[in-house]
Amino acid sequence: MIRRGLLAVAVAAGLLVATAAPAAALPVHLNGYQYNLYYYADSARTQIVGGYTIFCDRSRADFGTTSRYTSVTQIKCGVID
Repeated sequence: MIRRGLLAVAVAAGLLVATAAPAAALPVHLNGYQYNLYYYADSARTQIVGGYTIFCDRSRADFGTTSRYTSVTQIKCGVID
């Protein structure tokens, strides 16, 4: 009986982990937009430690390191500010 209880708890814990929400991800790349994702040293987001850009032609450039603190910008291709 104890074994069944432990098995039920293990299965429930496995399901909980398997269905946990994933970390926020970059939105699906839309044609005609460039995306810039920056990684920051801490939650204050004052020091960039890495990032990447997905350009309009879908090529990608990476630099630095990753962290859990991010920001994303989206820029329409061909628009000059």
